[in-house]
Amino acid sequence: MLFAITDIETTGSHASANSITEIAVVLTDGKEIHDTYTSLIKPDHYIPDYITSLTGITNEMVEQAPTFEDVARELESWFEDAVFVAHNVGFDYAFIKKAFAEMGMRFNPKKLCTVRMARKILPGHSSYSLGKICRDLGIGNDARHRALGDTMATVELFHMMMEKDDSGVIDQMLKSGSAAQWLPNKLPEQVFLDLPEKPGVYYMRDSSGKILYIGMSVNIKKRIRQHFGGKMESKRRQEFITDVANIDTVETGTELIARLLEDAEIRKHWPPHNKAQKRPTLNYGLLSYLDGEGYQRLAIQKVRKGIPCIRHFYSNAEAREWLFAQSKKYLLHTELCNLTPSPLPKPAVQEHNAAVAEMIEELRNEKGRFILEGNGRTSEEKSFVLIDRNELRGFAHIPLTEHIATFNDFEAFLTELPRSEMTDSILRAHVNAHNVIELAD
Repeated sequence: MLFAITDIETTGSHASANSITEIAVVLTDGKEIHDTYTSLIKPDHYIPDYITSLTGITNEMVEQAPTFEDVARELESWFEDAVFVAHNVGFDYAFIKKAFAEMGMRFNPKKLCTVRMARKILPGHSSYSLGKICRDLGIGNDARHRALGDTMATVELFHMMMEKDDSGVIDQMLKSGSAAQWLPNKLPEQVFLDLPEKPGVYYMRDSSGKILYIGMSVNIKKRIRQHFGGKMESKRRQEFITDVANIDTVETGTELIARLLEDAEIRKHWPPHNKAQKRPTLNYGLLSYLDGEGYQRLAIQKVRKGIPCIRHFYSNAEAREWLFAQSKKYLLHTELCNLTPSPLPKPAVQEHNAAVAEMIEELRNEKGRFILEGNGRTSEEKSFVLIDRNELRGFAHIPLTEHIATFNDFEAFLTELPRSEMTDSILRAHVNAHNVIELAD
């Protein structure tokens, strides 16, 4: 078996907006070097001064260098039938895969990361950066941050690990489907293997324990696998993948509780990579206003900051459907609810306004308590979500041996959650999938 140990220099830290400036590939069987390739590459992007300070590669040096397209076919032969090896393999792999893809060429070799290998075969080091671990092991490198210098240092490190790998770590990492092929370097494989395949919330953390991302899924393990697949070209994604060092989970029993808990935890911690959840939720609301004739009209509109709503809705369609039902219940003229034209004459102002006032008063005084029943985390319990006056109160996991009939019975098990526009939307989307049980006071 041959290993193509590779290092690149680039114009920046993420593949989506940067280019390769230098590449080196060393073919080895794990004991001896078979061949060596190195070349400067003329990039598609300008080399910033800070990169030149780090690597010593200037824009003038690459002006007459071949482009990646010029060397692509030759490089393809170097990687053919070889395992792609690099220190922090995801970085080099993302750049090279993107460069090949821009030419319509496929690049999908097996991968080995010498960072992950070193953590398993050479445990106990304070840092596994190439410079620091090579210094610890006495591996020299007279050309730091140049492709060939770093590649040769990686080759020596790789040969050392091949010799010390008595427990078959490398063979295990190369197995088809091995998590080592795609897991972040800092995340132990056992953490992934221990993840539940059940509904719940997961917390991705860095090496200091700081929460980087909170998510939910009906199958946590499957969702985590999806996180670490696909492209790694953007700066944000590369930073995210690089930093993940641990994952802990909370099983919930149902998708509904997972979504509600996820929303609460994101709002509590605001993790840096939960960008989408920080945006305001698109929502609709029921408004009331007086028109020029003195009628108290009702209308459905998008929620705007500072404008209070009588009731919130997930979508315009849901809001209109609900208002149609209320117009029938309270005998409201549909035109005065901004719904549809009506052939019926408008009622007297006083009569209409009294009906609207009655509807609003009943909505504001709703006192119903009910629970949504669902599966538990095990076969020996059930899960419940408590709705009080049409607003979320929280959830509970209750053993099947407990009899729950009143609010006081339920409250002892309750984990309270804050209500938000998002939780209102989540509840409306899931309420029909659960058994609804009324609770006595």
